[in-house]
Order: sequence, then structure tokens, then C-alpha cells
Amino acid sequence: MNFFDIGTPELILILVLAVIVIGPQRLPELAAQLARLVRQARRYAGQITGQLRQELGELS
Repeated sequence: MNFFDIGTPELILILVLAVIVIGPQRLPELAAQLARLVRQARRYAGQITGQLRQELGELS
């Protein structure tokens, strides 16, 4: 599994470090916040893409 050129061992290391630094109690809360941020960024990107397609379509 390669995600942004990061393999499985690197992902495991990142998760272990996150548990150590953030703590197991706060990790689910942080993951939920990160998921909300990613959803919001995707929504904004979709809106911008739609606006660009609409504007470029009007130019044709």
C-alpha cells in the first residue's frame, strides 16, 4: 500500500508516534477533526472546479 509514496511501515510508525505524542484518549477526536477538514477541503475544491467548468463552458 503506497499513499503519497508512504508505505505500510511508515504509516505504522506515524500512527505509533501519534499515539505517543497525542495520546490514545485524544487520537479519535483528532482523527474526526481531520476527517471533517478533508471533507470540507474536498467540498471547496468541488465548488471551485464546478465554477471553473461553468466559466470555461460560457467561453466556448
